[in-house]
Amino acid sequence: MNEATAPNQEKGGQTGTDWWPYAACLVLAVVAIVLGVKAHHLNAQLADTQAQLANMKSETSQVLSDLDKTRAASADLQAQLDKAKAACGDFQAQLEKAKAACGDLQAQLDKATADGAKQAADLQAKLGIANAQSAGIKAQLDQANAKSSQLAGQLALAQGQATELQAQVKKDESDLAKLKPYYDRARQLPVKTSIVQSTWDRASYTLSVTNLRFDALKVDVTTCEDGKEKTQTRVIAKGGTLEIGKLSAGCVLTIASDGFDPLYLTVR
Repeated sequence: MNEATAPNQEKGGQTGTDWWPYAACLVLAVVAIVLGVKAHHLNAQLADTQAQLANMKSETSQVLSDLDKTRAASADLQAQLDKAKAACGDFQAQLEKAKAACGDLQAQLDKATADGAKQAADLQAKLGIANAQSAGIKAQLDQANAKSSQLAGQLALAQGQATELQAQVKKDESDLAKLKPYYDRARQLPVKTSIVQSTWDRASYTLSVTNLRFDALKVDVTTCEDGKEKTQTRVIAKGGTLEIGKLSAGCVLTIASDGFDPLYLTVR
């Protein structure tokens, strides 16, 4: 009876261990799904970040262009204001000269009053002409002062616009600085690398490059042999690993791919 049950117990033991391969396959499938979702999320985040960065650069360029135009307009208004102030100074000097002339004529009139009525009438006429000229110059001076005030107001408005544009530029630069870490992360080459020393030849090393993208990745790997650089182009399948052997210690390796920053490694 013991001999009959022994084969059955051995068969039951084999059945109990058959589920392990299925469990391992299930775990690998779950890991592959999770990695695929993460890769899709990173690709979407990269596209959104690049779009925001391009839009921000366009807005910053437009703001800088508007700022340059405002500064040019402000400089032009300042020049006009300086010219108007100079004109005001000239008119003021002419007014003072006219007033002095009026004083001289008034003195002559007073003297002419004693000399005779005819001479007094002539001087009175000259005085009227001088007063009319003085009034005209005074009107021109008032007009120049009004224009100077108007230009000063326009200059203040332009300076205010320039200040607002400068604040907008600073804000755009701050936003660009916030987006830069995401841009730098998106530029990193999506690979995992390792350099392993050969078991049989201790002076030889092997480079392993694993593709972490959701699709195939084309890379250019530059190695050095006998002091000369050698570049080879390979395509690594999704989740695949590229191995390059017979590398010497101290050799600087470069792994490059379009759209990403190159990766530099030193064999040691």
